[in-house]
Amino acid sequence: MRRTLALALAIVALPFTATAALGGASAEPVMATGEWVSQTYVQGPADNPLKGLIPFRGSYSTFPHSMEWAYIPWRQLQRGEGEFTWQPLEELLDEIAGRGHQAAFRIYADYPNTPSALPEFLAGVARHEYTDFDNGRDAISLAPDYDDPRLVRAMLRAIAALGSRYDGDPRVGFITVGFIGFWGEWHTYRPSCQCDQWMPSRKTQRAVLQAFDRAFEYTRLLVRYPDVGWRGDDVGFHDDSFAYHTTGPEDWMFVSRMRSAGTLRQWRREPIGGELRPQVQACTFSLPACNPAGQDFAGSVEATHASWLIDYHAFAPGHTGADRARAEAGARRLGYDLFVSAVKLKDINARDALRVEIRMQNRGVAPFYYDWPVWIGVADEDGQVVATFRTGWKLARVVDPNEDETFRMKLKKHTLRPGVYTVLMRAENPLPNGKPLAFANATWGQDVAGWLTLGQVRVQADEVRK
Repeated sequence: MRRTLALALAIVALPFTATAALGGASAEPVMATGEWVSQTYVQGPADNPLKGLIPFRGSYSTFPHSMEWAYIPWRQLQRGEGEFTWQPLEELLDEIAGRGHQAAFRIYADYPNTPSALPEFLAGVARHEYTDFDNGRDAISLAPDYDDPRLVRAMLRAIAALGSRYDGDPRVGFITVGFIGFWGEWHTYRPSCQCDQWMPSRKTQRAVLQAFDRAFEYTRLLVRYPDVGWRGDDVGFHDDSFAYHTTGPEDWMFVSRMRSAGTLRQWRREPIGGELRPQVQACTFSLPACNPAGQDFAGSVEATHASWLIDYHAFAPGHTGADRARAEAGARRLGYDLFVSAVKLKDINARDALRVEIRMQNRGVAPFYYDWPVWIGVADEDGQVVATFRTGWKLARVVDPNEDETFRMKLKKHTLRPGVYTVLMRAENPLPNGKPLAFANATWGQDVAGWLTLGQVRVQADEVRK
């Protein structure tokens, strides 16, 4: 199922919604030409929403970010076959949203060196012991039999319930398809042995992916590998060994697996995310960097079109000096960078339709994957927004780097009185206190905070007809 709508709600193209329109300005106007006027590009911020480097859940002021990452133990959410308790997830999402951030999270059944997360009612499911990844040092986790019909039935029911409650929740940015494998990461590889037989059958993998795809119509999903159970499902992928096992020639590298699965262009409609490999987080942005040969950060971003990456080191203890500057540049390079490259406005008589036309480019490596509502605003001479009009424009249409998409709006009943107005634009974050989507323009926030200035128009009084 394909989701083409916003995080919080389906966006239907509406004619417009207006606030009270007030009187005009007395200053000498900057005349609209009725021709295309080129705009000036300025790269967007590192903390633009739904992209960049992100920390584990917590309050950090050490590095700009718009999202936080969290793991959720399955047993916290499900007590019985059809009995769910959402309070732990609610508290987590509210906490993160309270900091103005959206959450990316994953539910797991097995996380090494933590207590087993399998719900108690599945105690009869067979489990495998292991000591790899420090398992047993502080706590013992067990790898369950993922093909046990009782476990499969419980997973599918949990996924359906999760989607019913949280699909389109504005507090949620992305969900990675978990439940299976170490850390919910869809692998059971251990250094001490080849234990791929602990992974579920392709039939079970398919059932889980299809359940997620059915359950989530709007919220974007990512699964660890493109060649494990994927058959064209509406999910993206996450590379949790980013810039370490991403672009090498081996067939098990992330990009190689994408190539084998025929998913190298999946980024055009579904997100790519992941985690900068913990072993290289401290030095990826140093000179020289410490990544293995052929695994540089910039090349990995270009190859995968990644939008977001967990990088805990950027937040604690954090980078300093030139390393921090390079890390911030890396965060900016991830994901979208939407630039309004040209604007066409025209002065009008009060009875005429107000026309707004823009051309938009994506200077980033990936699209903006949600169709957040896009609004046109008009401000008076004092910088007060006196009218707003909701467009039907879809930001997700702006995909290819440096190629213009044209958007047009014609407002027949704008109710604007004679005067000079500044025309503005913004995309509405459905999280009420969420980060604003900053466009990559020199005029972002120039006249009104949180709005892109497009230009000025003069509304003239209608001529009196005799």
